[in-house]
Amino acid sequence: MSILKWLFEAQIQFGSKSIAWREVIGGVLGLSSAVLGLKRKVIAWPVGIVGDALLFTVFLGAVFSFGAEDQQKNFYGQASRNLLLIIVSIYG
Repeated sequence: MSILKWLFEAQIQFGSKSIAWREVIGGVLGLSSAVLGLKRKVIAWPVGIVGDALLFTVFLGAVFSFGAEDQQKNFYGQASRNLLLIIVSIYG
């Protein structure tokens, strides 16, 4: 199994619920980016971009996996927010 396929399919179980590894890794990278930014490290930008890209895939995947339209609108907003953060991070 390739690493990319594993990253998209891997889940962590918490009782009866599961959470995608992408969401965990994206959150950790986002927190790391914030800490690195506070320390004025340039590496904060690429770390944040990778974290936002992972979270973008989580929310976009949720749009296509749920049937309720209200939930889809919420996830479109979350995915759009992450896309905006990626664009702003690239701009600098």
